[in-house]
Amino acid sequence: MDHTEGPTDPERRPVAVVTAGAGAGLGGTIVRRLHADGLRVIASDAHAGRLEKLRAELEIETERVDVSDREALASHLAGVEERHERIDLLVNCAGINILRPTWQVSDEEWDTIVEVNLNAAFRAARAVLPGMIARGAGSIINIASIAAWKPGRDEVPYGTTKAALVGFTRSLAMEVAGMGVRVNAVAPGFVENPFLEKTYGIERMNELRAASPMGRGVLPSEVASAVAWLASDESSYVTGEIVTVAGGQYIRG
Repeated sequence: MDHTEGPTDPERRPVAVVTAGAGAGLGGTIVRRLHADGLRVIASDAHAGRLEKLRAELEIETERVDVSDREALASHLAGVEERHERIDLLVNCAGINILRPTWQVSDEEWDTIVEVNLNAAFRAARAVLPGMIARGAGSIINIASIAAWKPGRDEVPYGTTKAALVGFTRSLAMEVAGMGVRVNAVAPGFVENPFLEKTYGIERMNELRAASPMGRGVLPSEVASAVAWLASDESSYVTGEIVTVAGGQYIRG
């Protein structure tokens, strides 16, 4: 596990950790938005090359972490807490998907998706909560998906884990609401980015666009705006909520 850091910042800005924070779609966009809003952002990701580019661009702290490696994830978060004396915001952005009928999904594929999409969010939250509770303040934001309510075809593992992530968000929010910690989620519709187009293929992407009331997918910047609002003091009385950013896809049958 590599650890590198940009120039030292003497300011006591809020500390934010974003998993999968160098992602070409949501992760990197969320990191850039939080950084622009003045937070001290630590981006972790399994992809060293993307992290290097992000660190060079923003001069922020980055760390190579595979969230499915529970020891590496725990070490990463403990290290951030030790270096900065707190973690004010955790954004669980890591997520993977496969497109395959259920009867063709292997045990290994199922376990990997559950590990990345759900278990890592639980373990990361478990790691940061003691510090947040001790300080009486903190925010956890999970990146869910409209697939929690409106799953796509051949996406049973993905839809299942995102539905579970919604339940986790609501349950945890209830548990820690009286301790000064807020827990929310953002549930995007399909995202307009090259990675998803490569996964789905142009034909399916066009089908999704045609089925959307607004005729397109959500832009990564629109998801990042929802995350930024939930991370801000403007949402100080918001917890246990699932903010859907899906252009009306949720209400269309």
